Amino acid sequence: IVAGGEIATALEKAIAMRNVDVVLAGGGDGTVSTAASLLMNKKKALAILPAGTMNLFARSLGIPQTLEAALKAFTDAEVKAVDMATANGRPFVHQFSIGMHARMVQLREKMDFGSRLGKMRASVRAAWATIKN
Repeated sequence: IVAGGEIATALEKAIAMRNVDVVLAGGGDGTVSTAASLLMNKKKALAILPAGTMNLFARSLGIPQTLEAALKAFTDAEVKAVDMATANGRPFVHQFSIGMHARMVQLREKMDFGSRLGKMRASVRAAWATIKN
């Protein structure tokens, strides 16, 4: 279990291991995006354990949102191919935005929000700041 700045390094180590076929990433959309980017064009699967604020990508794949249900679902799961794309050389899954939404996300990420409700409040504040400017 790793957090923050250690996530990419830990994922890279797991991906480099020859005897690893599936990499499990537990976190939110940011962690999942990092993992998917590192796995792009590799012959390994990504298992997603939703543990973030919104878990939008996991929800779009129908992955259960509770720890117990998600882990149970892995036992019967099949590998599913998903589309990935790049923008300015940076891979992404799920969503890509430009303009006002991208600016709002940049502003929100600079705020302390601590919880899901706090993130929603920060999103409203960031949206208002984006509109005003």
